[in-house]
Amino acid sequence: MPVLAKMGKSSFLAWQKVSYHCFLYFIYFMVLIAVHNLYIPVIMIVVAIGLVIGAATLSDGDVDANIQHAIAATLDTSEEVVLKDMKEVNHGYGVCGWYQLAGSGDEAARFFYTKVDDEAELDVDSRRYRMNCKS
Repeated sequence: MPVLAKMGKSSFLAWQKVSYHCFLYFIYFMVLIAVHNLYIPVIMIVVAIGLVIGAATLSDGDVDANIQHAIAATLDTSEEVVLKDMKEVNHGYGVCGWYQLAGSGDEAARFFYTKVDDEAELDVDSRRYRMNCKS
């Protein structure tokens, strides 16, 4: 004899009601899991973007100090170097501009700084300066 025939009409309706509620709970928990699983990638993407932007900001902030240090090392001086009118060249791999020693009354002089080698070129007649800074 089939199972449904053994059940009375009221017990069948009760079983149907329970299975319907189980189905609704299943759908509810699946939606919660799906939404929860969306939070994790979104949070990770936001964190990754923050790290990239933060690292770029920090590295750009150090460029001025690196240029000043490279010029002071090239001139073999401990005086403070003041930078003026800087512009990025060579797709951001170099910087051209003017520098002046803070303690001296000398006029400002030109420089080229390469971020790749972390070196300053102070000779405006050099090939390296002419190729990057002459426009």
